[in-house]
Amino acid sequence: MKINTSKPIIIKWINNNTIKTAIHSNYKNAIIRKCDSISFDGPHIYIKNGIHYFIDSPKTYTYEEGVELSTLCTKPQINLYIKNISDYKSIGEIGIRYGSSSKFILDNNNNLSTLDLYEINENCIEIAKERLRDYSKWRIFEGDAEETLKTNNTYYDLVFFDCSHIYEIDIEIFKSLLAHIDDKTVIIFDDYYLDDVKHLVRDVQKMIPNNKIIYKQERMK
Repeated sequence: MKINTSKPIIIKWINNNTIKTAIHSNYKNAIIRKCDSISFDGPHIYIKNGIHYFIDSPKTYTYEEGVELSTLCTKPQINLYIKNISDYKSIGEIGIRYGSSSKFILDNNNNLSTLDLYEINENCIEIAKERLRDYSKWRIFEGDAEETLKTNNTYYDLVFFDCSHIYEIDIEIFKSLLAHIDDKTVIIFDDYYLDDVKHLVRDVQKMIPNNKIIYKQERMK
């Protein structure tokens, strides 16, 4: 079975079958039977016993019960919302997953001065560090963003907000973010189809009515 790593997908072996499910909810689960080997054509994640490993090159795997393999969502989400990332010099990314949007920013923004990454998940942090190790102009703040945002005073002209998707958590994180923005800061919210994100966006619009807030994709996949 060959996997195109440009598509969001998770593969997990269960006995002699594989179960396939996409990362985003608009894809349906599917069972694929009698799949003894899986080949990834590019960078991907190997997951065993809850530990995530970043694999930077194509690789073929043979059946191993309980192992998960995941693509990296190589189409960065931030690219779906704005047309020119180079318009922004100081960027904060709150919630980074595996660093796909971070890598896109570093690859495509020649005007970048600062990219600050905030993440609490240890697996995501380690994979992002591995993917971004050859780049400069970025730093990562590890732990609860509500607290780590209080450890620096960097101003951001663009913020990509992709956190827990739980309103009660994310509204507190956003309150900590207020010290880093002004009314010229552009803020992007991902996953607006979720009710808690819609609730968050409504309240944020009341808190900062003069800011440009993006939550609908301006560019198609």
